[in-house]
Amino acid sequence: MTTQEYFNLLIETSKSGGFPATAEDGTCAYRGKDGKKCAVGVIIPDDVYDVEMEGKPVYDLLEKGVDWDWLPKRDGVTVSPKDLHWVQAAHDEQVNGEWSHEKFETDLKKVWIFSKE
Repeated sequence: MTTQEYFNLLIETSKSGGFPATAEDGTCAYRGKDGKKCAVGVIIPDDVYDVEMEGKPVYDLLEKGVDWDWLPKRDGVTVSPKDLHWVQAAHDEQVNGEWSHEKFETDLKKVWIFSKE
């Protein structure tokens, strides 16, 4: 998956009401109640996902020895899990409020992996 394909997936998921993904206690979740997935959770393959990932920022998953082959690529280079932290932040900052697709899209465009430069 390219970063452009990832961006398109995020925009379509947001437009269709697929975000935010929250746990029973209202906190952010990779796989939330109601079957929703967060902005990083949408690209974590089912065979890679583990409930133990919940509650951890994406860059902390490195410690788990996760296979990162599913990460998006920009210009043929795999995006770092630390870069995905900013995508995760764009999702997570709206979890406790009313979801705004416009704000999410604006915030995503500020993340360097989606910049046109």
